[in-house]
Parts: sequence; C-alpha cells; structure tokens
Amino acid sequence: MRHLRKCVFIVLVLAILMAPTLQYAGAALIAAPNPIRVLVDDEEVVFDALPFMESGRVLVPIRGIAEALGLSVEWIPDLKCVILTPKPGSIERTIIIYPGMEYALVDSYYISLDVPAKIINGRTYLPLRFIGEATGAEVQWDAATRTVLISSPVPLLKGKSADTPFSILQDRLSIKMPEGSVYQDTNYGGIMGSEADSSGTTNIILSENEQSFVAYAEELFRYSTGDISKDFEMFLELNSESAEIMTVSSPISVSGIQYVTFAPKEIEIWGTTFLKGAIVKAADNTLIYLGVYANAQALAHEDDCLRMADDVIGSIVAGTRLLDRSPRTVEMYDFSLKLERDYVYIVSAGVDFYVSYFYKLVPIGDIQPAFGIYSGAHPSLFGSNLPNHEQRTGTILGRQVSWDIYSNQQGVIDKDTFFETLIGAEWWYWHIFAQPNSRSEWQTIERMLASMKEI
Repeated sequence: MRHLRKCVFIVLVLAILMAPTLQYAGAALIAAPNPIRVLVDDEEVVFDALPFMESGRVLVPIRGIAEALGLSVEWIPDLKCVILTPKPGSIERTIIIYPGMEYALVDSYYISLDVPAKIINGRTYLPLRFIGEATGAEVQWDAATRTVLISSPVPLLKGKSADTPFSILQDRLSIKMPEGSVYQDTNYGGIMGSEADSSGTTNIILSENEQSFVAYAEELFRYSTGDISKDFEMFLELNSESAEIMTVSSPISVSGIQYVTFAPKEIEIWGTTFLKGAIVKAADNTLIYLGVYANAQALAHEDDCLRMADDVIGSIVAGTRLLDRSPRTVEMYDFSLKLERDYVYIVSAGVDFYVSYFYKLVPIGDIQPAFGIYSGAHPSLFGSNLPNHEQRTGTILGRQVSWDIYSNQQGVIDKDTFFETLIGAEWWYWHIFAQPNSRSEWQTIERMLASMKEI
C-alpha cells in the first residue's frame, strides 16, 4: 500500500509538470482551461509564447501580433522601449511602448493602458485590444472559445460614390461627397448666417475607423485676372508652392463658373495628404480654392481615394450666392460699421469673444488691405518686429485712442505697416488692428472705423 501511494504521488507530480497550457497571472503561473487564440482577418496568429489573461485583458507577445498587423518591431535599449512602425502599404502610424508604464505613445499622443506592457522571460507582452485599436482594427473577444477576432478596417470609400450634394461657403458653390459625409465645425474662419458675407472656410468630412476623407474650401477674397490659368499660377506663388510638382488641367467651364484642377505628380502618404484641388472663378469674378485631402489610414487604399477625389472635384457647380461688394452698413454683435465699396467680412466666434475680419477685394497677386476687430473679455496686443514704432492719436466710438504704428521707416505706410489699438469698456474690450498697404487705404479704413457705433 505504501508503494502504491508513492506511485500515485509521482504520477500526480508529473501530470502537473507536463500540463500543456499554463497562463501567467500576477507573479504565479496557473493552469488555463484552454489556450487563447488570436485571429487576424480569419487567419490564426502563431506566437512563440502563449498569450495570457490579466485583469480582464488579453496580453500577447508583441512581435507576433505586430507582424500580423503589418508593423515592424524594434527594441531601443537606451530608451527601454519598443517602437512599432508601419511597413510599406500599411496604416501609417508609429506606436511606442514602454514596458511597465501605464501609457503608450501613438503618433506622439499619450494613450492610457488598462494593463501595462511587461517583459516576461525576455519577451515583451502588451494588451491586445490596445494594439488592435491603435492600428484602426476592430477587436472582439469570444469568451466561449477564448478567441480574439481582429478585423482590418473596411476601406472608407469602398463601394461609395460622390452622390450627396453639399453647399460650399454658404452656397457660393456646390459639390458632391460620399454619403455619410458631414460638415465639420472648425470654429475657424467664420460662422454661417447673416453675420458674415461668407463663411470664409468650409470643411466636409467622411470619417470612420480612423480613416478620413475631407473636402476643404476657402474664400480667397480676390478677383480673377480674367485668365483662370494665370490665377492658378499666382495662387501657387502666394502659397509658396511650385508649379513643377503639380499637374494642371485646361480651364473647365460649367454653369457660369470656370476652374482649373491640379494635383501632385506623386502622392506622398503622411499625416494628411493633398490629393486634388481646384481654383474656381465664381460668377462674380472672385476666386475660391477647393481641395480634397485624405489621411494616411484612408490612403492605405490609395486608388479609392484618388478616384473619389476626381469625382468630388468633377462635381463642382455654381451656387446662388455672390459676394456683396456694395457700400453698406453691417452689424456685428455689439457694434455697427459702414463698409466702403469692395470690402467684405467674416466673423469667427468663441465662447466669450468674436473677431470680425474685413478684407478689400483686390486682383489675385496684389497685396490685400485688411483690418480686424476683436471683441471680448481677454484683451491683448500683437506688437510687431518691424524696426520703427511710433504712436498716433485718433477717435473711435467717441473715445480718444492711441494707435501703435509699426513700420520699416518712420512716416511710411506700405505693405508691411501694421496698426493696432486697444479700447476698454469695463470688462469688455475692442482690439482693433489693420494692415492698410498704403496711406490712401489707411484713410479709407479710418473712415470706416470712425463710423463704428455701439449697438
């Protein structure tokens, strides 16, 4: 009987030592009922060490899952971190993992981890859901089979066409975008409605699974030269671009407008990439820029993005709204102003401030006179690095003001000259600034500011 008990004991010890499935939990190894399987797009990932569960999270060896998701792995000894970088043709995103830390870096943004990455027996493990979602993939856990299912993002534009009309710059133009696109509130460049001659900018975005496709429009507030191809060349000069890296179309005429399209000769995939654009001469002879962009995640499917960019730009038609260039009185939130001919304006609003920008319409290529009025609770002055600084008094809103004038030479008002003054009214302030371009244009701006009245 004593020998039998000894044999039974030996068999039990050997059974424990030879248990095929072990799981890491805290500092101890415990038997797991079934191994955890990981499938990426229905293909099982083979690891050189077993995944395990900790605090409700599946941790996997980093190299196996990274390579399955199209990432290269590099251990940086000096920084004691792992860097995951995209392989060609995969989602362009850099991920930095610090074992033992409760955060990771994804494209320079700190992301919290429910369970820190950790090093066990020379291998780095990290939470599987984090790495899946950081690459834009969908991650699901099937508890019944102890299986993690990872699905690569569906291409954003797959099966879609540019079939949904959108107004551009308060109906200055109209374009079509894929169904599901929405206006994006950037709180920059203006607000819709009667408070502005134009919204200044328009952003329309289609976004899903970290992929973004965007149409962006901007009012240039400049006249056409009459030759839209020449307008485009001047636009490139104003924006420090080189025509040598662009392919440009012949002028296209449709519904009372004219435009040229342009695109880079080579697509370079990084953060947000320009795909195709157009300079449009509207029915009132003023110019509008329209550009189509996609982020790196969407551009993993480059052909779809280029096809859609062609369709969006090709859908441009005229709107019904023309810029009002006539002399007129306009009202902001707390003041009114008499605008002289060829001056237009936009308004950008915040929680406790708004800024009105006034531009003179000039031919593209000319220096544009402009002035602005900040109204809000937080006064500030810009100042300038121009070598000459002088002061001059004036009257606005019945108050005597002191203008700070910055220029290259005393007494000279040219394209670089900058004016600003600050008017306080209890807890509310007006910061008024101007770049008049010439002495005669400063006199025009002074007349408009002299007409300013509180409402």
